[in-house]
Amino acid sequence: MAAVALVVGHGIECPLLGVDLMPEVVTAIRDRVAAFWNKVETGDMPLDYDRDGGLIDRLHAIGDPGDEIDLSSDNRIPFLLSEVADSQAAMAASRRRRTQQRPR
Repeated sequence: MAAVALVVGHGIECPLLGVDLMPEVVTAIRDRVAAFWNKVETGDMPLDYDRDGGLIDRLHAIGDPGDEIDLSSDNRIPFLLSEVADSQAAMAASRRRRTQQRPR
């Protein structure tokens, strides 16, 4: 079995990593996942409000499905896209300078 790690730095690398599988662990995980979804489907999954209450409150505080959220005063996408465009322009200018400086 193998896994790939996405490494982002001054480029993107995807080294392939060997992973030893332990069949008993895989079987235990599959069994627990099946039991979880069986409880979900049958409704036999009581909520533990002591453990999960804070998370449940945060999830429901987001709003009803389909509610619109106004991000006009908190939208970083234009700024981030501008940074990407500036970086790409700087890289292109650098490549042009390098090309022009090479002896012919």
